[in-house]
Amino acid sequence: MKNILEQAFPIQRIEAIKSLLTDINAVGQRVVCLNGDILEIPYRIYNDLPNFSQLNSLSTQELSIIYCLYSRHSDGYLRQEMVKKLIEIEFQDFMIPYIFLLVGEYVVEIINDIYPFMEKNKEFFIEFINNNHELKNLTYQRMVSYWNEYYRHSRYKYLNDYPGKRIFNLFDPI
Repeated sequence: MKNILEQAFPIQRIEAIKSLLTDINAVGQRVVCLNGDILEIPYRIYNDLPNFSQLNSLSTQELSIIYCLYSRHSDGYLRQEMVKKLIEIEFQDFMIPYIFLLVGEYVVEIINDIYPFMEKNKEFFIEFINNNHELKNLTYQRMVSYWNEYYRHSRYKYLNDYPGKRIFNLFDPI
């Protein structure tokens, strides 16, 4: 049986960091298709971040995997910190589903942070979305729901002004 890490990334990407992430405490999952691979992205993880001395010895690709995984963390501040690191590091295709899922979450500051990255890498996200229609629809519904519940009566009166909708307009102007 595969562990959470093996289900969440293309298998060839994870060998070097297995020892850092042996017992991942995750809840839920989102099934996605990425380049023909079926991945199960954790909905939330509850692990502490590995210590920085362990992270200093990792390659860029290995750090990208850590940042992706911790972009699913239950702590929104840690999630935002990891997302900022993720979008500043060298682009890897396995980052796409982790970043896309953030559009359907309630932390608008993270959605604002990822907008320029998604705009810059638009063609990769379009391909991903085209292969994951159900996920696109679910993410869109979640985005609208969070806007309606938390932002409609404050900062973003109109849906088209909401950062999540602006991201969706990059891919599918409605």
